[in-house]
Amino acid sequence: MKIAFIGAGGIAGNYRNSLKKLGRPIATICDVNSDRADQVAAQENAVAYTDHHEMLAKEKPDVIFTCIPPGAHTTQVIDAAKSGAALFVAKPVAIDLDTALRTRDTIENANLINQVGYMARYSDLTEKVRKMVVGREVAMGFGRFMCRMGSSHP
Repeated sequence: MKIAFIGAGGIAGNYRNSLKKLGRPIATICDVNSDRADQVAAQENAVAYTDHHEMLAKEKPDVIFTCIPPGAHTTQVIDAAKSGAALFVAKPVAIDLDTALRTRDTIENANLINQVGYMARYSDLTEKVRKMVVGREVAMGFGRFMCRMGSSHP
């Protein structure tokens, strides 16, 4: 299985570490920052790219993790979906509705295995809240999220 990353920053490192624990090697790293792409690729014994189009065309990955800051999303997620590879998108999918809908449509049309990595999606608390509101009209929800400071997850 050929695993590729688009984005090599902090959150991508968390996912790469999880894949290492599962014994899954990373084949290719793409980041617009060439120094970061080279550094992370060297750590992973992977091929580095700065252009995701080139990486997708040359490497033909089976699985793609897109780990790009929300404001930096352009067409990376849609292009990754068009490649036909299974797709993981670090949240959010997009910062505007039009891009989110185009992304959804592209993924649905390609019939991909995909997931968006929303925090706490599978937590017990999330399931309890879902059960509390299912079938009810909710006008507004309010919550607080507290976490430790730092750039990585525990």
